[in-house]
Amino acid sequence: MSPTTNDPVAEHGWTAVPLDAEAIFKGKPYLHKPTPVLVKDIHFPSDDPLVAKAQQYAKEQLPQQTYNHSMRIFYWGTPPSPLPFHPNQHNPLTKPSQQR
Repeated sequence: MSPTTNDPVAEHGWTAVPLDAEAIFKGKPYLHKPTPVLVKDIHFPSDDPLVAKAQQYAKEQLPQQTYNHSMRIFYWGTPPSPLPFHPNQHNPLTKPSQQR
């Protein structure tokens, strides 16, 4: 895949972030009040044939504790809302029908 521009900031949407927490949070404990996220509300892409095959392979090949740990990591690492991906990039956390 060839980049569309030589400017990684424009291509990937990266911008400088202040290193000073006070500059980011402005005296607040968080920017947006966190809300609970239930596991049942996190979409696991098992409807994707490749994901289903990889999951089945992992279940068959890994010790149960390792497989369970991998699933916990997926759920802990999945953000509660889609990340702000660049409009021209694939967002791995959404189904193709949800892509922009």
